[in-house]
Amino acid sequence: MGYPDYESEKEILIKFNSPDSWDGVQPVLNRDDIINLQAVARRVHVDESILDYILKVIKETRNVRYFQLGVSPRGALTLRLAAQSRALLEGRVFCIPDDVKEMVLPVLAHRVIMKPDHIAEKGREEEILREILERVQVPV
Repeated sequence: MGYPDYESEKEILIKFNSPDSWDGVQPVLNRDDIINLQAVARRVHVDESILDYILKVIKETRNVRYFQLGVSPRGALTLRLAAQSRALLEGRVFCIPDDVKEMVLPVLAHRVIMKPDHIAEKGREEEILREILERVQVPV
């Protein structure tokens, strides 16, 4: 699609600076809706094989030669909850391996720390996490 031309971009800057530019925006969820969805997501079933899969992925982040620091137990908990939330959004009451796989990058990439001698390889965290996903056996 590309970028807008100069005049179009200037028009965007002018148009979206007015106080009434957001008047028509209505919330789709309120606070209670969000709290309820969070509670429902926590009830999505996670089979023991999926928990084992999550833990194997987490363990691999701690054993990669590029990472000084792998994912913490809190990161593992967050990955499980993100997988549960994704399953819910997909209309399921149970997690599948794809829920975990889809959430690994957005949940874990900022939770690992590269070793100092690899720090210049900015953005490599995601590539390494993808490699981990390829190595760890997916439960059937």
